[in-house]
This record gives sequence, structure tokens and C-alpha cells, in this order.
Amino acid sequence: MAKITVDIFDPKSIDKALTEIEVLKTKVRYINEFVSKPLVELGSGVAQRGFDSALSVPQYGNEPVSVSIMETANGYCISAMGNQVTFIEFGAGVYVNGPAYPGNKPEWVVPWGEYGKKHGRQKSWSTPYGPTEGIFARTPMYFALRSMKENVEAVAKRYFEPEEFPFRGMGGDMF
Repeated sequence: MAKITVDIFDPKSIDKALTEIEVLKTKVRYINEFVSKPLVELGSGVAQRGFDSALSVPQYGNEPVSVSIMETANGYCISAMGNQVTFIEFGAGVYVNGPAYPGNKPEWVVPWGEYGKKHGRQKSWSTPYGPTEGIFARTPMYFALRSMKENVEAVAKRYFEPEEFPFRGMGGDMF
């Protein structure tokens, strides 16, 4: 990251620092528009396809999940809305869980087998969609994040010359 040095007792130094800050702000807006936005568009598409795919399985229900991009003060975020979002992302039950969640599961996500009167500890239980033994985590938001991480360099290279490339070595730091 750029460092700006300023002598607070020198008006020319202050003016120079302010100019440098304006240049940095312009670069950040540029990066947001031409790098961040295409990445979140890619990620939101991955997430929406993942939720849509999960909803084709009866155990997940048939209520739609809506994935949207929201602009924030610092860029963009991807939001998923719907009653089944947490179940689709993190799974439920103990018998048909599939592999463990590949990312860091938030503390507020109840461990498998503990949700819903501890029905997940039973071998199977009834739902409005029929009997179930649990559902495995489909992880559409995790895959959205992974796809964005994997494409940072490719997207940024469209707009920066190699010597100007601002993200070299930052893949893990950006997310």
C-alpha cells in the first residue's frame, strides 16, 4: 500500500499529501468499478446457480433463494435471501451430511444434529417434503468466494499492465 509522508508544518507538504490522497481515491474507485464489480458479478452468479441447483433437491424445499449484489461504502457485497439459505450453505442432520464444510463455519451455525428439537440426532425424521436423514452442505456462498479469489488476477490483468499490477501476492489478504 502507498505511504504518504506529510510535514504538518509545511503547507506545500500538506498540499502534496492531499493531491496524493486524491490520486489514491481515484485508483480505489477505478479498482472498485473495473475489478471488484466484475468479481462480485461472477461470485453472485456462482452463488445463484448453487442455490438454484440445491432447490432442485426436494429435501431443501422449493422456496426461492434470491442472490443480489449490494454496493457498500467500500465496494460491494453479495447477499443471499431465503428461508433455506443456511441449510443449503451449511447442511443439517448427521447421517447424510457429505463432506465437512470446506470453509470457516460461523459460530452462530448450529452443529449438525442439534437443530430443530435435536431431530438431526435421529436416524431419520419427517419433513413437509417427506422423510429425510439430513442434507449435506451445498456451499454456494463458499464456492462464490472461491471463484472470486481464483479470478482476481485474471480480472485485474484486463485493466493493469503487469508492472502496475496491484494485487500480486495479495490473494489471501483481499478476502
